[in-house]
Amino acid sequence: MVFLGFGKACLLRENPGDRDRAVGYLRKAAEAIEGSRGGLRDPALQQSFLSQHAPLYWMIARTLHHEKRDAEAFAAAEEGKAR
Repeated sequence: MVFLGFGKACLLRENPGDRDRAVGYLRKAAEAIEGSRGGLRDPALQQSFLSQHAPLYWMIARTLHHEKRDAEAFAAAEEGKAR
């Protein structure tokens, strides 16, 4: 979850480019979470695991929206809903 921490740290800073870096780190965190669910065989456990991490997708969507990247924000929000 190092990427999640880096992403949150970038969001706390307000320097140019920090939000873009935050989105990159948060997406890497989402990829890591998606990859780790493969070890879970029970579909109910997979769903429970991913639903715990759904707020990550909302964080990505909100950050993209602030950057006026609404199409990407919408896609991230849809991913979050699917979780």
